[in-house]
Amino acid sequence: MAEIKNIEGGMYDLDEGSYLILVNPEKIPHLVYLQDGRYYSLTYKGIELAYSFFPYLEKLVRAQKKFIVLEMDVIDKSPFQVFSKYLETYEESTCFYPVRDLLAEDSKADMIFELIPELYDLDVIKSARHFGMEDLIDKNGNFKMSEYSLEEIKSYIAKLKSKYVER
Repeated sequence: MAEIKNIEGGMYDLDEGSYLILVNPEKIPHLVYLQDGRYYSLTYKGIELAYSFFPYLEKLVRAQKKFIVLEMDVIDKSPFQVFSKYLETYEESTCFYPVRDLLAEDSKADMIFELIPELYDLDVIKSARHFGMEDLIDKNGNFKMSEYSLEEIKSYIAKLKSKYVER
């Protein structure tokens, strides 16, 4: 089972640097990549490219979402270019694939719980912080990630799309 290690409380100064954010990591997490205050995400509605992160952060906090922020080593690739490749295929993809392509292009992982150990092995994760997860982090400061199938992800996305259509 994959673990995120040595998680601390509190936030980073998110104006600079690179971060991988796992929203609702206790379930099937949504992945957001943040670089220098701009975020990139693939959602069931489309692609979010270089949006200001702070309104999104306020929304997460207001909704009392749990999330983990992984500080990453700065990468050489452009997140804008990597995420843009999914403009045409976002409906068939998940938020995981552009993140994998950006952080570990040669990885064979299909899920974030498979990729996290690889990122630790590659020494790409510098540190981890959390918001609202005190009850889910063990006494050693680690968080055990859930495992799930691609079918569960697709079912979850279908529920989100259905809920979105109803609004």
